[in-house]
Amino acid sequence: MIHRNIIQVLLVLTALAFICNAQRELFKTDFNQLDLHFLIQGVLSCIVYVLGNQSGEQCLCASFRSKVDAKKNISDIQIYPQTDFCSQVEIVITNRSGGRYCLNPKLPVARKFLARVIQ
Repeated sequence: MIHRNIIQVLLVLTALAFICNAQRELFKTDFNQLDLHFLIQGVLSCIVYVLGNQSGEQCLCASFRSKVDAKKNISDIQIYPQTDFCSQVEIVITNRSGGRYCLNPKLPVARKFLARVIQ
């Protein structure tokens, strides 16, 4: 998520630089204070956009599955409680082939599954 936002900021900054350069070539003018003002405003807008889009949470699970693999296909289950960095309980399941997925802990199937695993 953060990498995507950084790329967006870099693309916008590149576009702003291109526009300033095109304006200078088109109108045969030098880079003046007004151009600098718009460039700084664009940079600040990008920074505010990136900071505003970050939720502040650093959870492991970006998406959840509603189905659970068969117990024989599961090699590991990790349960992460709520922390200051993530406000939700996370259940990360690793299957025998090494794939990992998150199970939504609020679903009844997840609660039943955990009850079976604990027994």
